[in-house]
Amino acid sequence: MLKKGSEMGLSVCRTWGFSDGGGPNDLQLLPGVFNERVFKGLDYIVVEARKHNIRLILSLVNNLKAYGGTAQYIRWAQEAGTNVSTSRDAFFTNPTIKAYYKSFVKAVVTRKNSISGVKYSEEPAIFAWELINEPRCESSKSASALQAWIAEMSEFVKSLDQKHLVTVGLEGFYGVEKTGSVGSNPGKWAASLGVDFIENSAIDNIDFTSVHAYPHSWLVSQAV
Repeated sequence: MLKKGSEMGLSVCRTWGFSDGGGPNDLQLLPGVFNERVFKGLDYIVVEARKHNIRLILSLVNNLKAYGGTAQYIRWAQEAGTNVSTSRDAFFTNPTIKAYYKSFVKAVVTRKNSISGVKYSEEPAIFAWELINEPRCESSKSASALQAWIAEMSEFVKSLDQKHLVTVGLEGFYGVEKTGSVGSNPGKWAASLGVDFIENSAIDNIDFTSVHAYPHSWLVSQAV
């Protein structure tokens, strides 16, 4: 796939650097416990990307349930006896869960590739680290909880790796306080998701931002 992409002119590719749960193909089986076979699979992807002159954006966790996501971190904390809300938003505020996430990030960012011998933090085929795929924190409408989490985690990644860029993984929604911009959201609902594209992207350790567009879902009543 990477070879074909390179032949078509692909130069940067975003992909998962995570898979959380207890399944045979999950990367992180428990907090801080990893499936080395799957890790070696990620090593191979990184090596192949460099071979085909493609640079990777590696996402570090999913806000959605697929591949474990933030819900899996919350389950792990509950199973460990931590007093934590069942809301997915607890991922952004609970100290135990934040420690789990940092442990995972450190394991990935500082990993030494089993094939090339190059640390991920020094790997030229890695373009950037994405903190989380499509974060939302609906219990904090002003986006302050997510803002604090992004600031903390982007600083943590930079403490491990000063050579690569860091991005959030935003969908691109404007927050409730951006009255001049909320009209650009795909619907009124988007302003109440606890994200703020402008503020979340302006954090010191965030190097670039992104927008995830789903016109087939957002613009169903309009011609695209």
